[in-house]
Amino acid sequence: KYLALQNILHPDRYAHASEREKLLALQKSTELNDAFNTLKSDLSRMLHLLNLSGVEIDDAKTTQDMDFLMQQMQLREQLDSASSAEALQALQNTNTASLAQLAEQFDQAMQSNETAVAVSAYQKALFFSKLGQQITGKLKTTA
Repeated sequence: KYLALQNILHPDRYAHASEREKLLALQKSTELNDAFNTLKSDLSRMLHLLNLSGVEIDDAKTTQDMDFLMQQMQLREQLDSASSAEALQALQNTNTASLAQLAEQFDQAMQSNETAVAVSAYQKALFFSKLGQQITGKLKTTA
């Protein structure tokens, strides 16, 4: 559906239209691309759905789940001690699976109106997302 809408709204299709139609096509095409990018990323999709539900997320506030925070510390230690691309890739695979599991937990929580669970899943996903970025950075320097 995105590709069909993108084809309809693409500004090149309005090259011979009036200035107003060109501007409108450009605006709608930009909105469509922004919406697609929001939905494409688990984190931005989660945040958008929470905002649509009236939940405001305070970025300074983090999860208080001590077991989870201890797990994050262990993962950071694994990252620090990983010296091969294979070890880093294994850590990245685990991280990606954890993010997918949190996205599923988030979706289920939103469907059952368990906002607190959804917020917790989002906050935990932030940790895994940052870890994924750090792993990717270290993979680039290891390669």
